[in-house]
Amino acid sequence: IGIEDAPYTFKYNGYYKILPTINDWSQDVDRIKGGEKVSNDFVYSSDNNDEWMTVDYLRGWIEKNRSTFLGI
Repeated sequence: IGIEDAPYTFKYNGYYKILPTINDWSQDVDRIKGGEKVSNDFVYSSDNNDEWMTVDYLRGWIEKNRSTFLGI
């Protein structure tokens, strides 16, 4: 998540959501759904990430979510 997206980014338990600026969606309470607005200088990238999945955890996650990505 680059600094240019920070004004439209919200933090949730375990993930972030970047809302589009179109139609003021980034201000829409129904789209935000309880997310916490990140600071305007927020950046999330591999070089500043402090949480890493193990290979086994990632494999399990992929298997658990496979049907979601394949549309099954």
